[in-house]
Amino acid sequence: MNKNILHKILRFWWLLWYYLIAYHLPSSNIPIIGPFSRWFRSYVCRHLFNVGDNCNIQRNVYFGIGMSISIGNASGIGTNCQIYNTILNIGNNVMMGPDVMIMGGGHNYRLTDVPMAQQ
Repeated sequence: MNKNILHKILRFWWLLWYYLIAYHLPSSNIPIIGPFSRWFRSYVCRHLFNVGDNCNIQRNVYFGIGMSISIGNASGIGTNCQIYNTILNIGNNVMMGPDVMIMGGGHNYRLTDVPMAQQ
């Protein structure tokens, strides 16, 4: 089997696991099942993008297909965060609260003395 096809099948498999199960698990601060939810979400996400050690991806985080995302060590993404169409590198020890939305775009920003809307 072609490596590219196999990679796409595995990526689809892990996206299914994330959006059908891990996405809906309880928050990581819920007693008893919370630590498992945190571990499971991180485990599944490690197969989709770079996830550092001791990261916390809370419930209901949407990141599309997870291409070009990297999360550093000891960082967290809060409940209901949404990440759209962007190359994202979250560094170490970064905490994002709930309901954060990150959207990529094709804005031209080369001229720093001219407002972005006028470029």
